Amino acid sequence: MTCKFLSSLPVKGWILLSFMAACSPVPQEAPPMGPEVYFPIGVGSAQLELQLAIYPNEQARGLMHREALAPRHGMLFVFAQPQERAFWMRNTLIPLDLGYSDAAGSLLEIHHLYPHDEKTVRSRNPNIQFALELEQGQMKALGIQLRDELDLKALAEALSARGMNPNNRLLP
Repeated sequence: MTCKFLSSLPVKGWILLSFMAACSPVPQEAPPMGPEVYFPIGVGSAQLELQLAIYPNEQARGLMHREALAPRHGMLFVFAQPQERAFWMRNTLIPLDLGYSDAAGSLLEIHHLYPHDEKTVRSRNPNIQFALELEQGQMKALGIQLRDELDLKALAEALSARGMNPNNRLLP
């Protein structure tokens, strides 16, 4: 049995169909999401919406020049290696809570930061892998406390969505 439509096509028609099939769009993976995207990531029992500061330029900018943060929204700084960390509030307009966590995602320290304060707030622990910034008072209001765990599975998914291999930032 032959297909009458295909057999009735002239040679030029066959060639045209072949080119059309070859040039049809191939589904592509979505491009990585940018630093402005918020990801659902938990800390302890609190569910947060966090932007990721992964690259040095994102980490240097942090939450500068923002006039407000929505409740449960903040920024998670994801560093390549654990080490002592230091933050300040240059050009930061809103008071913040800063939480320092180790490579396992355990919250080790909480500090209160104030707008435009350029005094450096160093971690006491030399093995800090993550830093969480929320509007001041949000950690207490959400019940986030020392030893709460960062949801590393959700963080790995967020890093993948940003186009990064989570294994490069998360220790096993």
